[in-house]
Amino acid sequence: MFFPTRGVSLTAVKDICKSCPVVKPCLEYSMRTVEKFGVWGGTSERERRKMRGIRRRVLQRGEDIDISTLLSVVNVNISTLKESELEPYSLEDYFK
Repeated sequence: MFFPTRGVSLTAVKDICKSCPVVKPCLEYSMRTVEKFGVWGGTSERERRKMRGIRRRVLQRGEDIDISTLLSVVNVNISTLKESELEPYSLEDYFK
């Protein structure tokens, strides 16, 4: 289910992610390990690729950007849970 074939809707999987308390660490893991397949942290391969590209351009300017800001930039809402119900990111919301 989390590794659908090309062209399959991701809506059902992303709905599962939206109610998962470890969605942020999951996304962080996928960004750190450059996962190219599947749904991780409520994001698709395409969304993560876009976030990596944005982050690369920001780093080239000598700046940094956290995952929360990246999610806002690509207009992705990964959770319906309150912030207090979510497991935090490790390393203060940043990934390297």
